[in-house]
Amino acid sequence: MLLEWIQMQGFTLWLIAVVSLALFVGTLFAIPVFVRRIPVDYLTRAQPPSDRFHRSPSVGRFVSRIFKNLLGVMCITAGVVMLVLPGQGLITILVGIMLVDFPGKLRLERRFLLQPTVFRSINWMRAQVNQPALHVPERDVPARGKATPLPERDNFQL
Repeated sequence: MLLEWIQMQGFTLWLIAVVSLALFVGTLFAIPVFVRRIPVDYLTRAQPPSDRFHRSPSVGRFVSRIFKNLLGVMCITAGVVMLVLPGQGLITILVGIMLVDFPGKLRLERRFLLQPTVFRSINWMRAQVNQPALHVPERDVPARGKATPLPERDNFQL
């Protein structure tokens, strides 16, 4: 019965395998580029700086925002798929969240980025391309002035 179903769904299963492989390979190249471009003070600044599109004509700004939001939604969708298929799911979701515009975005990004495994992974990727580690927000720094240490992998629990 199962073998018969697999044979009937052969094309669909091959398509899923090809898409999964393409997402995996694509994120291996794209995610480090996005992570490298995150400013060091991204978590500590009050608001993101205005970009060049804020000074551009309204049609260009509108088109760029649509493109950026569509790209962000595609990254979030691919990241969710990669939670069950091979790939860098959490980091891809994070990149998608960074691209999409919505109320409360900065708070969600900070909460997501400060998860110990995500924070450690991002700073590891940045170190591989000689980029400094992200600064930790002041509220996450103890009184003695040192950043809160991240828990070891063995002690980390969700």
